Amino acid sequence: MDKPKLTIEKQHPSNGFKPAFIDAEIHQRIKALSQETHVPMARIIAKFLWYGLKHVEIVDPEDGERDV
Repeated sequence: MDKPKLTIEKQHPSNGFKPAFIDAEIHQRIKALSQETHVPMARIIAKFLWYGLKHVEIVDPEDGERDV
């Protein structure tokens, strides 16, 4: 079964960005998304976080599953 996708709509360029302190690789990938879609990084980060919070599943490590 396919997992739900996170959809980001293209927008007009923003006048500014706010810093986000995250892993360098994640930052680079979000920056690339921002440049492609013209959506501010802060808005992309917030969208990912809200999506994750709505779809989080907590499992017991004894069940053999772990988060990334």
